[in-house]
Amino acid sequence: KILPAHLNKLYNQLAVERKDGKDGGYAPKTIKHVHNLISSIFSMAIKWNIVTDNPCDRVVPPKQIPACDKIKYFTVEQTEIFIGLLDQRYTSTYRSHDRIDDTGIAYHVDEYTETRTVPTQFKLFYLLAIYCGMRRGEILALEWSDLDFSNNSISITKSTTIANGKPITKTPKTKASIRKIRNFYFWGGAFI
Repeated sequence: KILPAHLNKLYNQLAVERKDGKDGGYAPKTIKHVHNLISSIFSMAIKWNIVTDNPCDRVVPPKQIPACDKIKYFTVEQTEIFIGLLDQRYTSTYRSHDRIDDTGIAYHVDEYTETRTVPTQFKLFYLLAIYCGMRRGEILALEWSDLDFSNNSISITKSTTIANGKPITKTPKTKASIRKIRNFYFWGGAFI
């Protein structure tokens, strides 16, 4: 018979020692998945009259660490520096190389240098991420219909990701991700 003490021992072992040879133990989320699997097995065994009790009901798996503890973000100073760099010019040097034109004729290009600025669409991408807290997939999924200039708001209703090398746009994973960003002011093609 499996007792709650057996499960606690298993969870404690999983927390400090992995079975795949890697260092450390499994994450609390992984141990919770193990707990849920064992619990579902016992629930089925109860339905089949093999056992009368689910010991998982009396065991609490390790707590999961909230995802916000792992989030990396800019400090205010880093944010100011990053935004300032978006407007600076930068120089790129390209080594000499051979190319083929549209007609299939090969030609040589000598080393050259170009001075550029960050393209507007990239600036907009980063500014939306910083000022609105939008995720990459949410920004990529934006359409003109999501922008409400009269009410100064942006609707977040979908997200874009890459699956099998192709972009897929779908609703976000959670209902909480569907939201409206309000008081977002557009001024002369830029936003504040």
